[in-house]
Amino acid sequence: MAEITQARDIPPLPLDLVNAVIQEIQKTRPLFLYSYPLNDVSLVVRLYQSAFSGSTPVSSAHLACTYGTLYFILREFRYLQSPICQKFDFNEAISLAEKKFDVLLKDYRVLSVPSFGNVLALTLGAMKAQNQGSPFLNCTLISAAASHCQSLGYNHDSSHGNSSNSRRLFWSVYMLEKEVSIFFGRASALQDADIDVALPVFSRKRPVERWDRLFEAGIKLAKIQRRICNDLYSRKSLKLGQTERENKIHDTVQKAHHFYDNRMYYTLTLSDGPERLFRLAEDMLETKRSATLTTLLRAPSSLKTGQTHIRPECFKAARTTLKLYLHCSRACELGGLSSETERYRDWGPLSCILTPFIVISLHAIASSSAEDITLLNEVVSTLEQIQDVSPSESCEKLYKFTSSFAKAATGFVQRHESIHSVSRWRYSQQDDSLSLTSREKEPSTTESLPKGRPGSSATLASASSVFTHNTDEGSLFQQVVDEDMREIIGEGAEELFRVLEGCMGGGLVSVLDVFGGGFLDV
Repeated sequence: MAEITQARDIPPLPLDLVNAVIQEIQKTRPLFLYSYPLNDVSLVVRLYQSAFSGSTPVSSAHLACTYGTLYFILREFRYLQSPICQKFDFNEAISLAEKKFDVLLKDYRVLSVPSFGNVLALTLGAMKAQNQGSPFLNCTLISAAASHCQSLGYNHDSSHGNSSNSRRLFWSVYMLEKEVSIFFGRASALQDADIDVALPVFSRKRPVERWDRLFEAGIKLAKIQRRICNDLYSRKSLKLGQTERENKIHDTVQKAHHFYDNRMYYTLTLSDGPERLFRLAEDMLETKRSATLTTLLRAPSSLKTGQTHIRPECFKAARTTLKLYLHCSRACELGGLSSETERYRDWGPLSCILTPFIVISLHAIASSSAEDITLLNEVVSTLEQIQDVSPSESCEKLYKFTSSFAKAATGFVQRHESIHSVSRWRYSQQDDSLSLTSREKEPSTTESLPKGRPGSSATLASASSVFTHNTDEGSLFQQVVDEDMREIIGEGAEELFRVLEGCMGGGLVSVLDVFGGGFLDV
């Protein structure tokens, strides 16, 4: 009850404003109610009417859903310069809605009691956290929502009856949770073997059809991400032999192939607000798809052989991801969104650049590519702008991480040194591929994988040891970094190379290494 009391201590939104919002969304459906996780205008209207009638008490979940949806809808109205913005102080209204929503999300019942309202509130909170560049909060909230879904039986078709709202909400949670799973390198909380719920009913009438098509594509992408985590990066899959792993990689690539049509959107236009937002949403999905393809193609054929390869297809996917990210950033600036950094710092596209950035850094060092250096520096430049205005420490840490890698790559290219000088690294200019091999491996490193989750610092450290332990050359850092390079890279050069070689060792990039410790501490 304390959270509800605190929310009541915050001044209420003007009733005239709420009534104006109800009239506006009944007249013209907001874009927020075209996309996931909610498309039922009548449900939102009932939420608002009950919450502001004052005739009957409402639950914390009801209030959280009310203020959560108001937060997103009011922001959309402000961006699109809805006529009602001239009648009210929208900046103040958005601030009040956000404060109330944040307080209500802390109610223990929202986190602990399964209900449709609590799942919706947690999902809205996860979307807000993602938008504001807070991956750990996003992970906490969407994991709680996934747990509620399982307790309610939303993963089974029989639990929904005729409710299209709960089915749509479940698939929204599924999609967001799979993004968290592949980003954090951990097993998904929603196992597909225990899911038999039908997909939502997608409209085939414009303008809803376009947004539903994006939602459907997002679910398909989530299923590919699930296959990548389970079949290529799980502890069980990493123990398989080279032939079996190569077959799994080939099978996953083939199954994902139909999903990738090699589209690239460079449609910077001065179209109207709603159309611009749709195109931006389309391009952001394409960025996520390209980043997922990079992670898929980077999967090692085997850890037992002490070999990992990055092929030209992976470099191409990584380069495409970074270019699409830059395109989205420019589109945001053109559309006026970057003034508030509302989409510009959205963690969805920001989280996509981590693995592709490392892959292109490797290629730049290996091939002495000036073009790659330019691309890396362009990405760093956008992140520098974001970290200056974003309240999220994660954005600042991402900037530090990418900036250090770009400096390292630039230093090697300027000194005309490449990975050819490292005996265990082989770059083939002919087919544009990079291989990392070990001359000697300690038997224990091939017999069992380290304890810890896939992508964790423990896993990466041991995976890295396959390529560094018991060799005459020593670690990559010891081989290639001298005092001059230390000065170029700056503080934390050794940790940076540990992350780099750990990534080459075959695991997913450790989020805790990047955002939780070492030279990236704020």
